Parts: sequence; C-alpha cells; structure tokens
Amino acid sequence: MPIRVDMPDGSVRTFPDDATPEQITAVLSAEAPEEPSGAWLGDPVRGAVQGLTLGFSDEIAGLVGASGALLSGDDAGEAYTESRDMRRRELAETQRRSPWLYGGAQGAGALWPGARIYKGMSAIKGLAGRTVPRLMATGAVEGAAFGAGESDAESTLGRLAGAGLGAATGAAVAPIGYGIGKAASEGLGYVGRKIGEQFMSSPEDVAKRTVRRALDAEGLTLGAARDLIDESPEMVAADLGPNMRALANYVADRQGPGKKIATEFLTGRQAGQQMRIESKARETIGDKWGTFNEFTDNIVSARRAQAGPLYEEAYQQGIRITPGMQDLMRAPAFQTAVGRARRNLANDIELTGGGGPGEPGMMSTRFFDLVKRELWDMEYAAGKGTNEARLYGNIRRRLVGELDTQNPVYAQARNTFAGASDLEDAATLGRDMLRGQKTLDDMSRQTRGFTDGEMEAFRVGALDAIVRQTQLAGGTHDATKRLVNSTRAKQLIMQAFPDANAYDDFIEMLEREAQYVTTNQRVLGNSATAGRLSAQQDIEAGEGMTGLVTDVATGMPGAYATSRAIQRMMQRNFSAEDLEEISKLLFGHIPLPQRPRLSKYFLDDEASKIVGRAAGYATVPATVETVRDLRQ
Repeated sequence: MPIRVDMPDGSVRTFPDDATPEQITAVLSAEAPEEPSGAWLGDPVRGAVQGLTLGFSDEIAGLVGASGALLSGDDAGEAYTESRDMRRRELAETQRRSPWLYGGAQGAGALWPGARIYKGMSAIKGLAGRTVPRLMATGAVEGAAFGAGESDAESTLGRLAGAGLGAATGAAVAPIGYGIGKAASEGLGYVGRKIGEQFMSSPEDVAKRTVRRALDAEGLTLGAARDLIDESPEMVAADLGPNMRALANYVADRQGPGKKIATEFLTGRQAGQQMRIESKARETIGDKWGTFNEFTDNIVSARRAQAGPLYEEAYQQGIRITPGMQDLMRAPAFQTAVGRARRNLANDIELTGGGGPGEPGMMSTRFFDLVKRELWDMEYAAGKGTNEARLYGNIRRRLVGELDTQNPVYAQARNTFAGASDLEDAATLGRDMLRGQKTLDDMSRQTRGFTDGEMEAFRVGALDAIVRQTQLAGGTHDATKRLVNSTRAKQLIMQAFPDANAYDDFIEMLEREAQYVTTNQRVLGNSATAGRLSAQQDIEAGEGMTGLVTDVATGMPGAYATSRAIQRMMQRNFSAEDLEEISKLLFGHIPLPQRPRLSKYFLDDEASKIVGRAAGYATVPATVETVRDLRQ
C-alpha cells in the first residue's frame, strides 16, 4: 500500500510502500522550494496581521475573495473557500519557515486588541481596579477569539469548541504572562539603576536618583509631583508624602549644609504662617477697611453716604394707614415710640411729602422710620433677652415689614444702611463668634434677616476673630489647629464667607498649611531617634501613599519591598555634598529631576505593570496555538 505524506501546502505525496524514511526525506528535501527572498520582512508582517485580527486574517482574506467574485459575477462561496484556504496555507508555511519571527510578530499584533479588551473590562462591576481578574477576563475573551479564528473546523460546533478551549487557555495564561513581564521589567530596572549608579555618581546625580526613588515610593509621577508643588508658592517636594518626609528627616538629622538648608526653610516658612492665613482671609472675605477699630469710622460713613439718596427718595412716598397699620398703632409700646418721635419732628410733617400737605389717610415714611429707630432704642435699653425687649422687637419688625411692603425704595435704602448701631452690633457678633460655645444654629439664628450692610459688618468682625485666633498661636506655632481641627470652628467660620467657593478656597489653604506643619514636625520637631521611628511608621502605615507603597497596607506581593527600599536607602552613607544636593531638591523651588526618557519604562512601577499586561496579551495567541496543536 503506497505511503501518503501530507505536504504543508495541503497537497498529498505518495511513495512506494517499500520506501524508507530516509529516502522519503531525501526526496522531499530535494523538491523543497527555496526560501523566498524578503521572508524576514513578509513573515513577521503576516504574523502581526494574524495577531491584530485575533486569528481571523484567513477569514478576512476569504471575505475579500468573495467580494471580488460578487463583483465579477463568479461563485462567491467557492471564492471565499479558495481564498481562505490559500491564506491558511501561507500562514502554515510562514509558521514552519520562521516560527520565532512569526510568533513574536503575532504576539505584538495582539497587543492593541488585548489592550482595548482590557480597558473595556473596567466597565464590568467587580473588575475595575483589580488587575489579575481583569487580565483573566481579557485573556478569556482574547483566547476565545483566537481559538475560533485559528480553528480549521467547518462547522459552528467545531468553532465553538475551539473558542471554549481558547477561552480557558487565555484566562489561565494571561496572568502568568503578566507576572513574568512585570518581574522582567522590574529586574531590568534594578540592573539599569545599578549600572547607572556606576556612571552617575556626582552629588547632583545621587540627589536626583534618591529623590526619584522617594517619589516612586509615593506613587507619584514627576508631572503629578510638579502639579502639587505648583498649587502653592510655599509647597516643596518634602511635603509630598511620608516617604519624602522620611528622606527630609534623614537629611535634617545630620550636621552639614543639608541640615542648614532644611532648618532655615522650614523655620522661615512656619514663621510666616500667621501672616499668610490673615492675608488669605482678608483676600477671600473681601475686607476693605483694615483693622477692626477702623471699621466704625469707615464702613458706617460709607454705607450712610450710599444710602442717603435712597432715603431721600423713599421719604417722598407716604405710607397708607391700612388695617394692619391701625392695629399696630394701637399698641401701647408703639404709642410710646410715637410720643418720643413727635418730640424730634414737627407735627406738620407727619403727612406725606416731607412736610407738605398730604392725602387723607397717609403719613410720611420719614416719621415711621423715626418711630422704628425709637423702638430699636427702647428694645436695646430694656436689656437683651427680657420680655420687654422681645415685645419692642416684635413691634419693630412688624412695622418694618409694613414699610418695606408699601415702599420698596425704603426697603432698598434700609438694606444698604439701617443705622450705625445695627452695623456695630453685627460687627461685634462676628468678632465674638469663636468665643464661648456658640453653635452653627446660634449663629444662623442671629444673622437671619441681616441686611447687606449688616452682613458686611458681620464679616469684618468675623475676619477679626480669625486673625485673633492665628495671633494666639504665636509666630512659630501651628495657627491652623485652632481653625481646622474643630468642626464647630469650621462651621462658624463658614458664616463669614460670601459664598461656598470662597469658604472652600480658604479651608483648602488652611489644610495646606496644616500639611506644612506636619512636615515641620516630622523633619524638625522630633529627636533624631523619634524622627526616624515616626518616618518609618508613616511608611509602614502607608499614610497618604499611592502606587506600590499603598500595596504595603493591602499586602500585595512586591510592594513591601519598595517601602523597605526607602528605608535601606536612608541607611547608606551619603556624603555631605550628597545631602546638600538632596536638601536643595527637597526644600528649594527648583525643578524636580526628570528621569531619562528610555529608562523610565523600567523604573516606574506603573510602567512595569504596563509591560506586564502587554506580556499577558502577547502570550495568549502562541499558547492557544500550542494547546490546539497538542490536542491534534
């Protein structure tokens, strides 16, 4: 019986049944075509296209052939099969001829679809932010596509079987490829750093390398670090997190120019804290009057001058004696106030028009405005909180409501300036808001119904309260803790700001100042031993850290080594010149060191993860093909 040999191009050769394997091999070798020129270029291109299309380049070739047949009127089905099978034979021959070129290019081609699939997996609940589960899901989808695309089965069931095998294979192999790629990237980074240290050993190079490592431990890219520092003129690299503070403490704990730079900057910045807070408060609240003692002579006169023309216009309009006004005027307290007002105005100007003849049933706005002021004086004289004062206050508010309703210009004038005593009382209320045990409800109740002028006066007083709180701290102590460490104080301070944005801006500034205080305490406020322990506790707790160092707290493999690397770095012997350059980067307003363009791909933790994911995507096609071949 003749011996049949299946050829790579799909054809079949037969040999006599007595032919030996050596004879068959010799014949086939002699007939084998020479490797076409340019295979080194064409073979990886075919592999890359196969990877980019997730194993469907043969089906795409078939569709192209079928489209051409439709245009020419030929049989589309036959053209599809012929073009597809020709493409499959080309791929098989390419894989036989250049297995490494083809396989590598196929993995590279799979990077783009793999990355798109991985990104899409973030939309699935439970996968966002979880690298390994997302990679397993990505590998399953990618493997299913390759399993179906690489399958030679003609039936749908056979394709589905290939897809299922590919999905299982991809889900298993993608995380493995990720781990290998990430480890390789980190290993190259370690080797690269060691080689770089041999050639870059000047104090400037040592400082740049050291600060970069601390930034990496914080999980901060160079751009993110610069953005944070640019938020405030006082912010420096030493403020960016516990690892940076640990390095700063190390520098400040050793005698030399590095310690001098750190000490002079931190003590000088702390000494200016009170002035910065006061300046920000004045800028945000909108103080125009200087000190509180200057307030009475300035704001009262300014408001009076602004309201004068409005009152003159309002006094030209009369007030109709409505049933409500009649009821109000019968009250004994109101009649007492009228009697006091009559002694200040001639009887002939009680009618409208400021003294001229008026309409029947009308009385002048000027007269009732004076009655209102007399009621205020009576309320004040009765004593705050007494029943008599509450009675006078209630009648005064009812009168004001009637006047505002009938005379809108009067309401506008009163909103601008209701009287010097009103403004002074409002300013005093603001000045005393942080004294005692006042609550937000107390302050809201007392400021409810304030005119614009009273609110401006209240804010001036509140500004004075904030300034006095910072002054109580002294020039070298933390002035922020009296303002931001108390929820009650923050709620009360909110009342002093014209809007929520202004308040948030001020509180954000206070929180930055509190961050500066933390840096001072970690770097200068501890003994040498206590400082090192505090820095180590910050690192191990992961306070404020992101990236790899955050993983210390979550127990992820490899992360603890990064925080320990910072501690080991601080155990080495830096020269005084090294420490000086490190201190300049930590405390000076100079550009942070830029990492070399190429080496960043092996030094950044995020870059290592990207390399790892790419390895995961690229591993799937070759593994799916290998498993398929083994099953056949």
